[in-house]
Amino acid sequence: MLPLEIQYVIRQHRDGREYLTAEQALALKAEKRSKPIPQNPIRIARLYLCERKSDPPKSYAAIAKRYGVSRAEVCYHIALVKRLPREFVDWLGQCEDQDALRVFTERRLRPVAKLKSPEEQRLRLQRFQHAAAGSAAAGSA
Repeated sequence: MLPLEIQYVIRQHRDGREYLTAEQALALKAEKRSKPIPQNPIRIARLYLCERKSDPPKSYAAIAKRYGVSRAEVCYHIALVKRLPREFVDWLGQCEDQDALRVFTERRLRPVAKLKSPEEQRLRLQRFQHAAAGSAAAGSA
């Protein structure tokens, strides 16, 4: 049997096909395996809010289409900025600590934003901060 050499790989998308060389396909696979740098959910939310408040204002669906995310994701991010305590939103918006950003993800903050009581929100966020500080200490030890 003759050895088979892969010339290119076809990736199917909704809007058509994409042809990649074997090297490009391997590079993409390696890139997916690497640990992603967490994104700041507040910065993303503020970006969406700027789009929402632009002239003319854009709908959640239009913002989602522009950034390649779902309409629900846009809604979730904007809800974080509107519902979480202002001092926490300001702190997290400026945060550069990778460990803190791994703890304070949009998905983890979503249930906190749904809480009605600001005191309960602060208590839950403090628990997250203690968990972040504990994981950072364990990671450096």
